[in-house]
Amino acid sequence: MSDMPSDAGLEADVEPALAQALPGRRGAAATPPSPLLNAVRRLARIYVLRRIFGMIPTLVLISMIIFVVIQLPPGDIVTSTLDRLQSSGVEVSAEQVQNLRAQYNLDKPIWLQYLHWAGGFVVGDMGYSYRYSRPVNEL
Repeated sequence: MSDMPSDAGLEADVEPALAQALPGRRGAAATPPSPLLNAVRRLARIYVLRRIFGMIPTLVLISMIIFVVIQLPPGDIVTSTLDRLQSSGVEVSAEQVQNLRAQYNLDKPIWLQYLHWAGGFVVGDMGYSYRYSRPVNEL
């Protein structure tokens, strides 16, 4: 144990280095940051902002791909609901089918369906699970 430096000795070695690296800390006189430090901070800020603003189009593109993949299988929730109802012997009128299509925004153009779907994610509405009969947020 005697080979290990004491905490007091370690602190004494680190204190001058910290005072030099972090001016204005621990009672040292505040000195203006060097032009090099300002340039590094500015470059870091620009880098972070570019990364953040670069994420936005990437997320939009990924959400579009996901939406298209969801739309690829034949049929939709209304046709599968109709098939299930008709197989159990329930007749559904054309007006009820139209109301279901309006309820799920399937009567609107595909781009408007996407905007409605993506807008729900922005406000935290991820839709409704028909399999579990609950909102997806609760699963």
